[in-house]
Amino acid sequence: MLGFNLEPAATLAMEGAPEPDQPSKRPRLRGQEGKSKLLDQGTLSGDGPAAGLPDSESGKNVVLSGLPGKLYASSLKKELLGEFDLREDVTAVVKVSDLNVDSPLYSRFVIRTSSIAEAHRLVRAVKMKPYLEGAWGNRYKIKARVIY
Repeated sequence: MLGFNLEPAATLAMEGAPEPDQPSKRPRLRGQEGKSKLLDQGTLSGDGPAAGLPDSESGKNVVLSGLPGKLYASSLKKELLGEFDLREDVTAVVKVSDLNVDSPLYSRFVIRTSSIAEAHRLVRAVKMKPYLEGAWGNRYKIKARVIY
């Protein structure tokens, strides 16, 4: 009609488009049982709705961030969390690893408390307070949030 030859355009491929035979790189999705197993193993990704934690623990978990990067869960539990009522299992304090960085400057922890009220008490007590002010000064301000 207009004299355009569209046959060469049909053979071109769009650059950057994934080929259909390549597998998708989406992360694996887990059910409630899988999330509970990860939490019991101390392996958390810390992303997504409710940080990937089971719905039955909504409001009982706290994320602490802004702490020294090489801090261990046992040290945090001894130095900061001694007066709080945490769960009795091994995974009451879990460090959330940053998969992109080998040696991060700051670290994040998930704290599993025994009740919703205890989670809120923990947040009120530590939020925006310096971590071990005598040793570190104001370098590490603790950020705290309840996970719902």
